[in-house]
Amino acid sequence: MPMYDYTCGRCERRFEAIVTASTADDVRCPDCGAAEVRRHTIAAFAVGSGRKEAAPMAGCGRCGDPRGPGACALD
Repeated sequence: MPMYDYTCGRCERRFEAIVTASTADDVRCPDCGAAEVRRHTIAAFAVGSGRKEAAPMAGCGRCGDPRGPGACALD
């Protein structure tokens, strides 16, 4: 799903929103709730893995502790 940059037409706050085909017309400013928003460029794509738990970022390979092997109770 694409994530777009927006600017609120009322309070001028810049924000990002993940947009689907069904929510593209319902984007509102998170501060003032205004629907008068200007869409800018695509900021990023949101991608889900379908997993409920977070994937480890890096580390020992068993628990994902970024301090490396021996840093957690699993080693």
